[in-house]
Amino acid sequence: MVVLELIRKVCCSNKSEKGKYFTIIILLLNAPSTAVIYESASTLVSLSSTPTAIRAAASTYCQLLLSQSDNNVKLIVLDRLNELKSSHREIMVEMVMDVLKALSSPNLDIRRKTIDISLELITPRNIDHVVMTLKNKVVKMQSGEHEKNGEYRQMLVQAIHSCAIKFPEVASTVVHLLMDFLGDSNVASAMDVVVFVREIIETNPKLRISIITRLLDTFYQIRSARVCLCALWIIGEYCLSLSEVESGIASIKQCLGDLPFYTAAEEGEGHDASKTAMQQVSSTTVSSRRPAILADGTYATQSAAIETAMLPPTLVQGSVSSVGNLRSLILSGDFSRGSCLVYADKTCVEVGGGSEF
Repeated sequence: MVVLELIRKVCCSNKSEKGKYFTIIILLLNAPSTAVIYESASTLVSLSSTPTAIRAAASTYCQLLLSQSDNNVKLIVLDRLNELKSSHREIMVEMVMDVLKALSSPNLDIRRKTIDISLELITPRNIDHVVMTLKNKVVKMQSGEHEKNGEYRQMLVQAIHSCAIKFPEVASTVVHLLMDFLGDSNVASAMDVVVFVREIIETNPKLRISIITRLLDTFYQIRSARVCLCALWIIGEYCLSLSEVESGIASIKQCLGDLPFYTAAEEGEGHDASKTAMQQVSSTTVSSRRPAILADGTYATQSAAIETAMLPPTLVQGSVSSVGNLRSLILSGDFSRGSCLVYADKTCVEVGGGSEF
């Protein structure tokens, strides 16, 4: 550290002497101390802007990202890489795959900053490799249900979406994979996927048939009302041929289940079950009298109701626990899905000449 400080002072006072000390700084990049390595890279960047010096410093920063376990150190190193990206983007473009290796960290802040830096370094030359890396990360997260995994998956989906916007030719390699996450328990992630699908099917007409086919195959997995609404809109808007309309109607009818949704007999059973539950709760509420001492020292009696837990509601036939996603949403009172079903049904009228609902 003393040597580096001395080199900085000498070079600041006599800039023509910089070249003499580059070899020493390069050697210090291999020092056993992390602090010395970091300071050597910083000194190299401050004293020279040559491609060789910047490339050596960037490579050192990337190695620190992988070798250090301290998240604070990684965040500081990412800040230095972000500065290099702003001033030496051409060189940092070559290092984008090394930067992406920082995604191996479980820390969400590190992952987010890594993705942000990488997205600004994509070019036609490296877009395929970047998207492939992001896609592999998504596949690895496919079995994870932890909350943080959902947030990370959302970051990856948004990153792939950004790549597809800048380079539409990569959309075909990722859209079908991402559609597996339409039923993701993380609603925000699933919503990002369906918005991505909607944009790709509009901007890439060649992918329309394959996207519609895939969407109809995975539609039953969707559980979020917002995602379901957007998916229904896509089906109603982009099912153009008669066979696609028939497949779309069949998928929707399968998710709706048998009609009617709720019969008069079932409604009576539901009311009877509710009344029985209320009677049971009322019968378990009793009054108990016990003496209480008032402020003036006299006794009084007070009534106390025994607290009882409400019995769980009795599920009747056609309840949301045993039916398809559309039927569940409608039975739970989400009637906006019904209005979207009417819109989807217009395709049947336009193409097939009649309604199926």
